[in-house]
Amino acid sequence: DPKAVDPKAGSAVKDPKAGSTVAVVDPKAGSAVKDPKAGSTVAVVDPKSGSAKPASGPPPIDASKPRVYVKPTADVGAIKLSLLPNWDRDVGEAGTISLVVKVRGTTEQTRVFAFRYGYEDPKAPSDRDAYKKWLAENNILKAPAGGALVDRQRGGSWYLEGVDAGGAPVFRSIVVFGGRKLICGGSLYKDATSNQLGDIRDKTIIQAKEICGDLGL
Repeated sequence: DPKAVDPKAGSAVKDPKAGSTVAVVDPKAGSAVKDPKAGSTVAVVDPKSGSAKPASGPPPIDASKPRVYVKPTADVGAIKLSLLPNWDRDVGEAGTISLVVKVRGTTEQTRVFAFRYGYEDPKAPSDRDAYKKWLAENNILKAPAGGALVDRQRGGSWYLEGVDAGGAPVFRSIVVFGGRKLICGGSLYKDATSNQLGDIRDKTIIQAKEICGDLGL
């Protein structure tokens, strides 16, 4: 039985079935974890095609896919990421970062937290206010009902937090590097099932934000 580790720790174990790095954690007693498909709200567009995503926003990440490496396009592969221990890049789906949390004492043995990274749609406005309006109009990220967007600069990245088309809390980091707009983000995993993970979920989101805010080429 593998030892439990904090997702921040550098130690990890290999899941013999999946073959990918798995952070092992022990949630609070009595918590039950399911493995729903991870929601993501980052529109990843191939810069070569310049095609825009549908107005309903990008499709969710399918966390049930096999945990195998999926080679991204050359452009997406050129994006530099500073991954933290136990995190995977392009596993299950190209253009994603993910952390597999192994949970003891539950019916479902693992939970995948996944987020998209890539290039922003070239049709997106460069002006910040116009860009936020564009995100809302395309149902990618908007202010929650009766609330306002979280909008702040975090070092070299611009951080936005709001809700997606379905009202689920999401975040998005934007980094302009070499004249190109890089994006990374996704669900804040505030659904009822994820809430049962407590600090495990919170630490994972903190790490995801850190990775997403440090993109480069």
